[in-house]
Amino acid sequence: MGTRYLLLALLISVLFGCKEKTKEAVHEPTLVEVEKPKKLPKELFKIVEFAGVSLSDSIDINSQIGFRTIDRNETLNSVDMDKAIELYKTRIKSGKGDVYPIFEVDGFEDVVVTTVSKGYGGKIRGIFLINRNSLEIKKAEFEHMAESEGYGASIAGSPFENQFVGATIHFEKNPFGLNQNGKILLEGVQTIDGISGATTTSRLTIKMVNDELKKYKAYFASE
Repeated sequence: MGTRYLLLALLISVLFGCKEKTKEAVHEPTLVEVEKPKKLPKELFKIVEFAGVSLSDSIDINSQIGFRTIDRNETLNSVDMDKAIELYKTRIKSGKGDVYPIFEVDGFEDVVVTTVSKGYGGKIRGIFLINRNSLEIKKAEFEHMAESEGYGASIAGSPFENQFVGATIHFEKNPFGLNQNGKILLEGVQTIDGISGATTTSRLTIKMVNDELKKYKAYFASE
């Protein structure tokens, strides 16, 4: 009888030990918090679309776009995306500010820069895609935010914009001149035909491009 009880106790002890080991072998799942990709601002998509680059919220933006700035003192800095977009929005909206954003794309060989100035009845805006090595303008677009419709709106048309494409920027002299109805109103390396009936807007646009692009001289002169 004593042996029977002893064997029963030993069996219970073995079963209990196996149960405890089974409990120890079961681990609670480890929860790993995965950070969601940061949603890219719509302004950035507009800039890279202009440059012919495709982006998605899932990529590492810094491997595709370089964010730089230059100020009135020709000081160059690298900034993050949020700062660059903030400066871009301020510049496009008000035209004010002493720091100008630069967006480097396509392996950082091409750059996107902006120009803003007061036009006839509203602001004139320009955006340019420029090859950093050759200083060739690869693409140009303009926008005239006139207080009244019709004032110089044609600067936003391809016939006017395409005249800038293929031109090389010269910083020591005016890159562009203006021919208005057969008369040279502004002297420059490459002459642009102004828009008929919009002499003031044509002149102010060419002046804006010449003056504003020169603000990036130190950037293009750097490595």
